[in-house]
Amino acid sequence: RRPGEISSPREVTSDVEGRIFVSDSKGDRPRLQVFTHEGEFLQIFAEKGRLPGMLLRAHGMDHDSSRNLYVVDVDNMRVNVYDQHGVSLRDWGTEGLLPGQFNASHGLYVDRSDDVIVSGYYGPTQKFNSFGDFVITFAHGDPPDGPSYFHSVSGDKWGNAYLSVRNQEGYDGAIQRGDEGYYSIMKYNNNGDFICGWSYTAKDHTESEVVVDDDGIVYCIFNGVDKAGVETFIQE
Repeated sequence: RRPGEISSPREVTSDVEGRIFVSDSKGDRPRLQVFTHEGEFLQIFAEKGRLPGMLLRAHGMDHDSSRNLYVVDVDNMRVNVYDQHGVSLRDWGTEGLLPGQFNASHGLYVDRSDDVIVSGYYGPTQKFNSFGDFVITFAHGDPPDGPSYFHSVSGDKWGNAYLSVRNQEGYDGAIQRGDEGYYSIMKYNNNGDFICGWSYTAKDHTESEVVVDDDGIVYCIFNGVDKAGVETFIQE
């Protein structure tokens, strides 16, 4: 693929200038591309590989208050950090199950304190400071009746974290709620304490994405058995 062309976009985020950052899926040459808000190609960076600054499978992405871009690499088991021009600054992470290590990390969110929240697909979710120092761990996987597959993470201005949970196939990957079905979204406070959860109207679904605006409104993209779309939730 030539610069500006995308085969299978996986994740999209934007910065304060409105520039759009897009990561390609594992099937193509993994890379990050930057476009204007009108779709004009600006830049391509982050080649495929395991060396510093390289990526194998870019997934969750977000920016900090200094406009640095944080990208979680599922296959390299690490977080890469780039400046606003795409220059590699640092990376951290090793494969493992101990606190501070990664096991198929998928989601990433940078909160307003520049702490970095990284969700593991099989759990747990972990918080780091902007230089990769481990802070806390929460939202552990608990199959067969508890959560198993965490796909993305977002947050609100109050420091709460929102995890999207896949609940189709495998262990069902969700928290059971009796006859009401499963949780699709799980909300935790800044200390990693579980607050609440709820499900989509399509209770059986695969991966989903979640984002929260400054008013606390939660937007979710989902792919269900019978329908797919975007659902909006207003919190009381």
